[in-house]
Amino acid sequence: MFLEGEFFKQSCANEFAFNMGIMMAAIWHLTVMVMRTIELTVGQETIEI
Repeated sequence: MFLEGEFFKQSCANEFAFNMGIMMAAIWHLTVMVMRTIELTVGQETIEI
């Protein structure tokens, strides 16, 4: 898939949302707990999703 600009940005957002759902289902099946937040640290910056 060779996308550029806004199409690439939207494709990345779609893939992220799809994969996040699969990861949340896998965590629920393994732990029977619901994931509420994700914390990502890049260098000195912390991002909460």
